[in-house]
Amino acid sequence: MSLTTTPHSVPDVPVPGPSHGDVAFHRVERPRWRATVELVVLVVLYLAFSFGTLLLLAFTGVALGLPETIMELEGTDLDANVLMLVSLAMTCAAPLLAARISGRHPSELLSVSGRLRWRHALAPALIAVAGYSFSTLIHAAAGAYDSPSVTGRGLAFIALCAFLVPLQSATEELIFRAAIPQIVGTWVRSPIIAYGAAVPFFVIGHDYNWIGLAGILVFAVCAAVLTHATGGIEASTALHTIGNFFAFVGLGLGIADPSRFDVSPTSAFFDIAMTVALTAAILWAVPLRGIGLGGASRSECAYATNRTRRG
Repeated sequence: MSLTTTPHSVPDVPVPGPSHGDVAFHRVERPRWRATVELVVLVVLYLAFSFGTLLLLAFTGVALGLPETIMELEGTDLDANVLMLVSLAMTCAAPLLAARISGRHPSELLSVSGRLRWRHALAPALIAVAGYSFSTLIHAAAGAYDSPSVTGRGLAFIALCAFLVPLQSATEELIFRAAIPQIVGTWVRSPIIAYGAAVPFFVIGHDYNWIGLAGILVFAVCAAVLTHATGGIEASTALHTIGNFFAFVGLGLGIADPSRFDVSPTSAFFDIAMTVALTAAILWAVPLRGIGLGGASRSECAYATNRTRRG
């Protein structure tokens, strides 16, 4: 009788399901000094990329005959918004490099499975397109927009936004819904504290009146809920990208100004309602990972377990 066991006779041992903390996107258990290093490097690189980009754009602006600084351009000017988007998009490398320098793989900033899950991005994107298209039609029917003005400059601006807005939105999601919560999550298990720590910085980075900032606050909370519930930034990035793109298309067509400081209560209420409704729709449509709803896949469980036990 042979004691040799063939591969087919080996029982399929299931991957042990991790605990709630193991699959939570914000939890990366490691020596706390590594989290401190990542935070310091993130701040330094963000400032370096930001100021470096501003200097580069300033010299480019002089060469092209534009004002020397972005601040000298009007907020509604297309050139100012292009420069703003470029400066934000250029900082996308900051959180990725900070993670690498601190000793972990940058892909951990994307999802609990360590990769970009296109399934979790496509459905939210389609839902957001449908929602913002409906919103645009409602605003147009209510006479909230000016008469559109189609110009070559405006169309070129929209084309640039199609490339720049996804990078700009991804940068903000990597920083505020991934890097900062995961740094704070090294010390605390509570997702409310981990994601909440980034919310004030996200809000004060926008220049609106108090009612406009209330809308930004609601978006930050909804984006954090999406990130925690799905175990990654794909859904929040998709919602962020589509919302910003629709806003900049309005600017390119001359029908709306997304950078306007004075946001009306009616407009803010409608935007808040739209954000909450789209978030609920995305949570219904996308498999939930981060809070134990629907269960994680075997590969995600194994990756999350390795991620939290490393260090």
